[in-house]
Amino acid sequence: MARTLLLEIGCEELPTSFVNGALAQLPTLVKDELALHRITHGAVRALGTPRRLSVLVEHVEESIAPKSEELWGPPESAAKKEGKWTAAAEGFAKKNGLAVDALEIAENEKGRYLRATRVLEGGAAKDKLAEVFASVCKKLSFEKSMRWADIETPFGRPIQWLVALFGADVVDFEFVRVKAGRATYGHRFLEPARFEVASADEYVGALRARKVLADQDERRSVQREALAAAAKSHGGTLVDNDFLDGEVLGLVEWPFVVVGRFEEAFLTLPDELIETVMSFHQRYFAARGKDGRLLPLFITTVNTALDPDRIRKGNERVMRARLTDAKFFIDKDRSETLASRFARLEGVVYHQKLGSYADKVLRIAALGADCAAVFGADAAAVTDAARVCKCDLVSLTVGEFPELQGFVGRDLARNDKLDVHVCEAIAEHYLPRGAEDSVALSKAGAALAVADRIDTLAGFFAIGQKPSGGGDPFGLRRAALGVLRTLLHHEARASLSALVATALGQHKGEKLANVDREQVRKDLVAFLRERLEVALSQQYAIDVVRAAMATQVDDCDPFDVLQRAEALHKLRGNPQLALAATCIERATNITKDVHGAETSATLVRWLREHTFALGEEQALQKVVLDVEAQVTGAVAKRDFVGAVSAIADGLTAPLDQFFAKVFVMDEDLNKREARLKLLKLVAVTSALVCRFDLLSGSKK
Repeated sequence: MARTLLLEIGCEELPTSFVNGALAQLPTLVKDELALHRITHGAVRALGTPRRLSVLVEHVEESIAPKSEELWGPPESAAKKEGKWTAAAEGFAKKNGLAVDALEIAENEKGRYLRATRVLEGGAAKDKLAEVFASVCKKLSFEKSMRWADIETPFGRPIQWLVALFGADVVDFEFVRVKAGRATYGHRFLEPARFEVASADEYVGALRARKVLADQDERRSVQREALAAAAKSHGGTLVDNDFLDGEVLGLVEWPFVVVGRFEEAFLTLPDELIETVMSFHQRYFAARGKDGRLLPLFITTVNTALDPDRIRKGNERVMRARLTDAKFFIDKDRSETLASRFARLEGVVYHQKLGSYADKVLRIAALGADCAAVFGADAAAVTDAARVCKCDLVSLTVGEFPELQGFVGRDLARNDKLDVHVCEAIAEHYLPRGAEDSVALSKAGAALAVADRIDTLAGFFAIGQKPSGGGDPFGLRRAALGVLRTLLHHEARASLSALVATALGQHKGEKLANVDREQVRKDLVAFLRERLEVALSQQYAIDVVRAAMATQVDDCDPFDVLQRAEALHKLRGNPQLALAATCIERATNITKDVHGAETSATLVRWLREHTFALGEEQALQKVVLDVEAQVTGAVAKRDFVGAVSAIADGLTAPLDQFFAKVFVMDEDLNKREARLKLLKLVAVTSALVCRFDLLSGSKK
């Protein structure tokens, strides 16, 4: 018979990050402890609110079945000497809780070894559950733990109560001097009375009846519905905010929505500024009207329905004060031009060895034209945006709201009546800010974003601050991924090697005088290639990615690699592709050390004038000349699907027949030379598309 198992750790209010971290750990901790004691069970479900961390385990078997296991020790030569057990054998017995009499020598696939059979007794699961729960509580970790009273065991917050039930029975255990029972508490304000949980199966429902939604998914659903309904009732639509959604969820046990308002005069502030004040500073949600504009209201989730009018008035008072401060900052910043702040950037250190932010701006501006060409952007707009893109860093508004850098710059640029492309590029050049963010959508913004990041990467690689292991203090992996994502999104062709070389040329000064720039360029390009391989391997098989990337040895054109990988991926089901890859690998290996200086055009001219004697030679000659023309034309048009198809469908059969019937390394040097040139053209032609030999299907 099976029962449901429950553990609830009641404590003082935990921060959202503590709750989320604990709920991520609990299922694994519980599964591991149950497995350690051989207790079979069903699904494990973690629940949590600011006041409680809980775990429910379904279908926990009451009995632990006995188990017999075979143990192997050291070889006979080490386990037994002159008919007696050695110290190694005795140690093996002691380690496994066995008597020496239980040992024997037996044969296995490796030879004669020490063997023993250990019988693990069964029993009642309930006898082990106290040990399971105590261990789970002790192993649960937090970002920061605390100790209270004279208790040495740390925890996220002081523990107030413990509930431990196996079905309807209490699991008797103690942790940090708190004895487990069946008593818990409802909502702190709405249903504060202590009550007893009859059984583990009734736990969630009993809490729900007392205004506690312990299940985070249920609480999130209720919260979203309440927020959306509140926005709709005021003629608006809730502004989605994943950060705030998760943050607020960890602050309440029973979501209750309160709507407050602020003066419409504050809507003259940038939307991003208003939403930042609401979200990051106050944990309030915003709403937009049918016209897409922000409404002069905010929606907040609170943990009590008691006296909502007082809560609303207090929130409005705080919101008004926050927006008043924000308006003061932005009005003060708007009183001077963005460009006039550039001189102040000279006093803001970017990095001790890389100069000030003013130096960085000048480097970005110098690189901007090259990046503009990559995206087909207006070079003047990119350069103009680059010269002022960091000027908002010395503004009062960014000083108070650092997360608004870029957005404030755009607002000040608009206030200065700068070109619209310049304004948007200033805001967009910080994109993507994170893994989930969109990239810069405008061409000028994309060019500036790439220029900024390439400068960052080149600078820190030049001073030897490349990422190592898990350490990346300057976010260079994130910067590299931002460059790659932006190029791929815009389908922009770029030689990252050339951009890196240009960026390195802008880094000057005594502290960089002895830098081997060519080596830095190689290292940084290799780093970008590694990041690209990781990124593309999320979409395509790793052998496909590597085969596509191998056409560029000392450079990186991300979109070119993507196109080749897509073509190989689409044709992966072609039955001829694997055989073609195997044959091409053989042709490449045979000819890798011959005719290295001869171009495809030279080989084509020679082969057209040469006459072969054998039918297999003639067949391959005709096909390879035809395929070379098809592939060259397809690659020129970026039609990699066509190029791969031409090779797989055209070359495979005649090339396979050639290797089956023709001895390439003939003693007749003229025949050998002709056959090698024929195979060399096969290798050169296929290399225009990808490294077929790196495809896993080529390995037999």
